[in-house]
Amino acid sequence: MVNFLKATSRRKIILDKLRNIFLKRCYANLLIFIIVIALTITATLYLARPKVTISFPTGAAITNIEKENIKVTLEDRCINEGIEKTLIDITCPKQEPCKQNNCPEVDCSKCPENVVTESVFLIRCPNGIIVNSSEDCIEEFPEITSPYFTTINGVTVSLDNVEIEKTDEETKITRIEYSVINQGENAIQPEIWVKVYKTFTNEIRDARGIKTFNNKILEKNDWIQVKQDTNILVTDYKDKKIRLELLDSLPDPDEKLGAVFTDLTNFE
Repeated sequence: MVNFLKATSRRKIILDKLRNIFLKRCYANLLIFIIVIALTITATLYLARPKVTISFPTGAAITNIEKENIKVTLEDRCINEGIEKTLIDITCPKQEPCKQNNCPEVDCSKCPENVVTESVFLIRCPNGIIVNSSEDCIEEFPEITSPYFTTINGVTVSLDNVEIEKTDEETKITRIEYSVINQGENAIQPEIWVKVYKTFTNEIRDARGIKTFNNKILEKNDWIQVKQDTNILVTDYKDKKIRLELLDSLPDPDEKLGAVFTDLTNFE
């Protein structure tokens, strides 16, 4: 019975204290509750507010002036969007030192086979130069210094020199030097007839040369200079003339193009 009375007394004391807290101190409790709610809302807004972070890639060259311009621009934008400008954070990574002479090694054995065949056509100019196009050929012709030359229809033949060998018993022509330059419209194949005579007659005119020199075909703007060894016996050479006749052997029959002549004594 005593224990029951003690338990009942304790419950009464607890109920009295609770009644004092919730009923007699109502206004104070309400104030505390409002303060707790306000602190909770403030903490939630602070932790949830957005933060703007700008990061640049490694190696980007960002100066202090550029960072300030970016920050001012972002501050204006953040104010318009309701973000506090104090939350803007601009971060630039540290520059890594450049690595010099760090080229990768190339293993050519692993390269795929890719053979490209290209046909290239080159042209040999008359002066021997190799070029890509005939238009690239520079027209360089030998200088004719001999006074014994003639030009017919763009084709020039000149008697450049005659070497004469004299002994007590005989006189002979051992070398004849001549040039042919084709500046005509068509290709030619020069053929040189050599004639030695005292007086030029119809018989000499119609006869073939005592020596004949054949040459390669000369295209337009092509030329040759020839030093031809020979052995032509000459009697009374001081009264004799030498004549070179130029023919084109491409047509059939041959076409005479021109001739030059002079006294043999001019080459003594």
